[in-house]
Amino acid sequence: AIGLAGIGLIGNYFATMAYSVCVSAALCAMGFACLPRTLALCNLYMFLQSALYVSIAGAMDFWYTAGPECVADGPHFDYTYYNTYTQLIATVASSAGLWLFQTFLSEWPFRRIFWISTLLQIGASFFDLVMVRRWNETALGIPDRLMYILGDAIIMPVCTMLNFMPSVVLTSKLCPKNMESTMYAILAGFANFGMNVSKSVGVFLIERSGIKTSAPCDFEALPSLIVVCHGLLPLLAVPLTFLLIPDVKMSENLLDGPECATLNTHLDRGVSGDDLETTALTGTQDSPGRPSAQVIGASKFDDILDADGMDGNGGGVPGDSDKQRAVSRSPRRDSSDSHT
Repeated sequence: AIGLAGIGLIGNYFATMAYSVCVSAALCAMGFACLPRTLALCNLYMFLQSALYVSIAGAMDFWYTAGPECVADGPHFDYTYYNTYTQLIATVASSAGLWLFQTFLSEWPFRRIFWISTLLQIGASFFDLVMVRRWNETALGIPDRLMYILGDAIIMPVCTMLNFMPSVVLTSKLCPKNMESTMYAILAGFANFGMNVSKSVGVFLIERSGIKTSAPCDFEALPSLIVVCHGLLPLLAVPLTFLLIPDVKMSENLLDGPECATLNTHLDRGVSGDDLETTALTGTQDSPGRPSAQVIGASKFDDILDADGMDGNGGGVPGDSDKQRAVSRSPRRDSSDSHT
């Protein structure tokens, strides 16, 4: 984040975008090196989901509030209406979205809710396209203020909340016992950095598309940007769920797998991070340590599984009895954990 701010001071939009993309790739690679595979895959999805919804708020804000000298047939919203009244309505709409999620969707599988929320968010962006194209007045006969309230002030906050809540639930479900604060900070930090990447890419695309927000203004490319940044790119998150998100319900525990059960067992026994490697390689613990809050690399998990989960034939697949012991030792969460 500090590097991104420093690059931003230079004023080179391409350098800012390139820096964001390169750092993102490096951080995602480090995630696979330092996190268990399930956590790393979900972490990558939440980052990509945030980054793929490219923010073009700068151009949209100027178009909605520009005067007649900039956008002759624009809505010309005043700042009181645009920043105050609509935000109050959006707050109420967000609460409605939270109620809808808690009442009807909290027991759905993660994949399905991500599909629905992504498609709804894309559909809500269609209201911006309708207004920029002026179809609300020429074809539908709906005034600008009413159209904006129906779209960006009501439907968009509801869809955004329906898209946000599954990410929060997934993040909380991926936090192993005794590592909740560290793991939640890592996962939430990746998602927030994805939003910063989307803003950097959005600024670059606005600049490259030739949009000008000062006289003489030029918003000719804005409809195309809406289609690409708020329609086509977010749509890529749907097939990614098959590769990155586990096919389980939001009320189920994601940390019942052998590797996470072994991690929780060692933490319960008071094995430190340094002792985990010794235990994995020798099958014994030299000395009791305190629970470690550090993130344990994927290679150490593989070693633990080789030591604790070998079947009778010496293979790398845990035997049935070993699985039962690992699961029985792992703490299970009540189904109410899914309710935020």
